[in-house]
Formats: sequence, structure tokens, C-alpha cells
Amino acid sequence: GALGIVEQYCKDNGVELIAEGHSTNDKDFTAQIMKAKNAGVEAAIVWTHDPEVAIHARQISQLGLDVPILCSPSI
Repeated sequence: GALGIVEQYCKDNGVELIAEGHSTNDKDFTAQIMKAKNAGVEAAIVWTHDPEVAIHARQISQLGLDVPILCSPSI
């Protein structure tokens, strides 16, 4: 659904996309966040369920990923 739309938008507009997934009920997103941070991303899209969004928000702050975050209103 949403990933396909983002992928097409990025392709159409010459934007490099670094996509990272996770499983429902995951409790640690350090690897995904650090991959994005180390890649020097200019923005991040967090599209997941509310429980995982809360963990993402905390870990994004803790790990210092200081970029605009596009996501559901939950964050």
C-alpha cells in the first residue's frame, strides 16, 4: 500500500529511498534508525502501528536522528 506509493513518488522525483521494515510487536528499532542516521537521511517516514510508533519516537530521540519525521498523528 503506502510503501508502493512512496517508492513511486521517490522514483518519479529522483529521491533516493532507503527502506527498512520490521515485524509487528518488535521492541527495538536501533538497527533501522542507525542505518538511516549513518546514511545521512534528510527525512524519515515512520509508517507502522501505534505501539511501534511509540517505540520509534523514543528511540529516534535517544539515538539523535534529528530530521523531519513524516508519520501518522500517533507520533
